[in-house]
Amino acid sequence: MTDSASGVPVVQVEGLSKSFGKVQVLDSVDVSIQRGETLVVIGPSGSGKSTLCRTVMGLETFSAGKISLKGELYAECTDGKHVTLGSDHKRRRLAMGMVFQQYTLFPQLSLRKNVELGPSKVLHLPKQVVRERAETVLARVGLADKIDSYPAHLSGGQKQRAAIARELAMDRGLIMFDEVTSALDPELVHEVLQVMRELAEAGATMLVVTHEMGFARNVASRVIFMDHGSIVESGPPGEILDHPQHARTRAFLEHIMS
Repeated sequence: MTDSASGVPVVQVEGLSKSFGKVQVLDSVDVSIQRGETLVVIGPSGSGKSTLCRTVMGLETFSAGKISLKGELYAECTDGKHVTLGSDHKRRRLAMGMVFQQYTLFPQLSLRKNVELGPSKVLHLPKQVVRERAETVLARVGLADKIDSYPAHLSGGQKQRAAIARELAMDRGLIMFDEVTSALDPELVHEVLQVMRELAEAGATMLVVTHEMGFARNVASRVIFMDHGSIVESGPPGEILDHPQHARTRAFLEHIMS
């Protein structure tokens, strides 16, 4: 998904803007994500964090800007209305995955079948490869003993780890996490963050929207603070969290850490 030798970003977002009616939710956002980077996005509710993820994923349209994947156009809008899709758009779309706040597992399927579905139906991999891949990724997130269980029999943390396993099974070049611990009981948050930490340590490329400042401090390669649809400032986690330059960043951190 990225040519590390050339330094081409996995994802390059340039001048990305989006409105819901008269509300500007993304305002000329520029951001890039390098291979192996864990980019953490923080900011107050309504600042555009989730919309940024959904727009990059192709789940939302946009009114200006462009998105490139590995240096090639993925989507672009120059007239405020019509988004032009780059060549081989569908294949490039498969190179990105997203884990949502809600687990979005199929309740009628076992964990094995939930994880096997994408590699089988979308990637059209051989049955044995699909089976082995499901077993491998479920073991990786600590759910080997739950492989034949159904979502209704799992805790929230286990469901979220299963959702992560499902994206791992698709061999994504980039995985985005949209506040994946926000719906969990506090005692279950750690198990999900631990899986994400291990992915980061293994070199996965991730875009993480979170309010978990400990994760941002200890795992992020870079931290971005967003407010009112714009990137206010970005930099190494120690710089942003301990020495923010902008008053809005300071006010947000004082509030969330108080």
